[in-house]
Amino acid sequence: MDRVKKSKLYQPSGYPDIEYLLSKGLPFMWLIGGRGIGKTYTILETIVLNRHTKFILLRRKASEVKKLSTEAFNVFKKLNSDKGIDIRTYPNGDDCYSFYYADEDGKAWGECLGYMMSLSTFANFRGGDMTDIDFIIQDEAIPQTLKGQSMNGEAFTFFNAYETINRNRELEGRPALRVISICNSTILNNDYFLTLNMISPIMEMYRNKKELKIDREHERLIALYLNSPISERKKKTALYKYTKDTAFANQAIDNLFEDMDSFLDVSRPLAEYIPVVTIGEITIYRHKSRQKPYYLSTHKSGAPKEFKLNEYDILVFRNKYRSIVNAAYFGEAEAEKGYLLKLLLKYIKMY
Repeated sequence: MDRVKKSKLYQPSGYPDIEYLLSKGLPFMWLIGGRGIGKTYTILETIVLNRHTKFILLRRKASEVKKLSTEAFNVFKKLNSDKGIDIRTYPNGDDCYSFYYADEDGKAWGECLGYMMSLSTFANFRGGDMTDIDFIIQDEAIPQTLKGQSMNGEAFTFFNAYETINRNRELEGRPALRVISICNSTILNNDYFLTLNMISPIMEMYRNKKELKIDREHERLIALYLNSPISERKKKTALYKYTKDTAFANQAIDNLFEDMDSFLDVSRPLAEYIPVVTIGEITIYRHKSRQKPYYLSTHKSGAPKEFKLNEYDILVFRNKYRSIVNAAYFGEAEAEKGYLLKLLLKYIKMY
């Protein structure tokens, strides 16, 4: 039985419930989740098959679009198989493709369902009429690794392209063009999150174990899939047993960003805290009121009990300080430097 909280964010199948998010009526939506939990699948199902709404599927690079234009990597491949349909891509100019239903001979028929293009192509779009587009599905919106950092001005490039297509819809009494941005928890330090000041609210969601943040002031919502039933089931599969406790599994299953430590530094006045114990280079403090989380620091004050990094001391530490161990595992501790949280977990798991 899956140990996950019941949430309106998920369908009974465990896939994300996109209709629930759309019901909030916000034009900009960020869906941040682990690998393979059904984000893209359910968005395409909802927008194209259920709502019959014309869309643009946007990828960051032209090379990605070219790959997805092939039969082998068609984004509708699983939906086609599951629903008994045949939606394919057809060339429509440089780095641009159209989605149509295919007939028995593979030829396009019926109305165009939507388009697929790269951000650079999207940004260079000028002069055409795309008033029939109601959704942009921004798939894999942020870089996958620290080495694949955002392109310079990527967010502004997107904003300018959005303006070109949206134009004055709202001034004319029409709904704004809606954007669903999909990403895995890869890099917090990306151009979108930095430009839109999203890092702080995302970190707050992690701290409070909150999966949905509605921000009416900025016309956006953030869905952070921390309790995905699909992720929970995937923990029992071969790959995630093999990669348990690695950075890969943390990102793919537990929805933890690769560079989260860079944004977890917390400054607290040590005068308000009592030193409890030192292990390795870390001294752990408890607030005098006992109403705040444990605090980890490289500064040692007072005369706390000290543990060395040998098997005996670590086993004793784990048994004697269960509340500290639990706080570290469940992210309920603060640290002077973000890396101390991972370092403490490393100490705990040494033997």
